[in-house]
Amino acid sequence: MPEVILRVGNAEPEVAQRLSALASLSDDLRDAGLETVVDPRLPDGRDVTWYEVTLIYIGMKLADAVTGKIADGVTTLVWNTVVAWLKKGDRRGDPARPRVVHLYAPDGTILKTIRQENDEIVDD
Repeated sequence: MPEVILRVGNAEPEVAQRLSALASLSDDLRDAGLETVVDPRLPDGRDVTWYEVTLIYIGMKLADAVTGKIADGVTTLVWNTVVAWLKKGDRRGDPARPRVVHLYAPDGTILKTIRQENDEIVDD
């Protein structure tokens, strides 16, 4: 099964609440058929920002298991699930903070970025 790793991306006082919100996204991704892990590692504090940052990594198992159109399909599945999660507004931290989500390939390159500000979702 594909592996997706979810991680809190910036230092903030509500890390426990954010991890709880990521558990909700993890459940949504599992419902879509993806093996998902919430990484409980605390942020290192270098990315302090007003944005609530979520990092999503496509694991090596996924990269090894799929190629081409199938990999694109999994990326799209992950992304559509993230957008639905953002729209349903599962927030456990400060609901006024804007959000940014980065989707990473196994080699660390950013595949996609999405921002949510004032309930508007912008896909970069």
